[in-house]
Amino acid sequence: MKGRKSHHYKKRIPIFKRKIFFFSIFSFLFFYFAFLFLFIFPTFALKKIEIFGTERIKKEKIEILIQPAKNLLFLNSEKLKEKIKKEIPEIESVKIEKKFPDTLRIIIVERKEVFEICSKECYFLDKKGVVFSLAKNPSNLPILEIKGEVKIGQKILEEKILEKIFEVLENLKNLNQIPQKIIIFSKNEIKVLTEENFFIIFDLEKDLKWQFQKLKYTLEKEIPPEKRKNLDYIDLRFEIFVNYKFRQ
Repeated sequence: MKGRKSHHYKKRIPIFKRKIFFFSIFSFLFFYFAFLFLFIFPTFALKKIEIFGTERIKKEKIEILIQPAKNLLFLNSEKLKEKIKKEIPEIESVKIEKKFPDTLRIIIVERKEVFEICSKECYFLDKKGVVFSLAKNPSNLPILEIKGEVKIGQKILEEKILEKIFEVLENLKNLNQIPQKIIIFSKNEIKVLTEENFFIIFDLEKDLKWQFQKLKYTLEKEIPPEKRKNLDYIDLRFEIFVNYKFRQ
């Protein structure tokens, strides 16, 4: 009699006793409660906005840009920072701090005007050469005139050029020459209209110290005050000599 073949059957484990079952349940519950905690419950809901550093800018202008943000945890600080600077050109820098669980702190530095810059209209210009607002009322700032279009938010002059212009203005005061306006007529050349109604022309790329030495000598020795009534300009751009002209 042939022996019977033995069959071994593996005992099935109920699904609720399997490890993967408990892992799945645990994962589901974890993500479910995490979702509730982060998105439904008001744990990280943005409730308070603190703004520091405003003098002329109204805080409401900044708050409007933040309002779409609802959750402090997922707020992108860098994107918000760029958005604020783009929408409000009067702001030079922005610092954003998250104070968990529900407070956003914004610290701003406003731009300070150092010049009025005029083309068809006049605007305020900061120390970095950025145009940031219309000059609606007269000011005591030095006036720069420039050809071409001027737009708010535009960096229209390099900082090194502005530093040179400041140097020119300071040295003119030392020679008792009061500037009325500065005309930028090429990339590195300016004409300064003085209180005595004549222009002084400078090349900002060349040695300003030498140009002022030449100017001092010319004003003292060649064109004293009594001879300046019809003076049109003094041109200091030439290396060896000074060129000046009288009006007819």
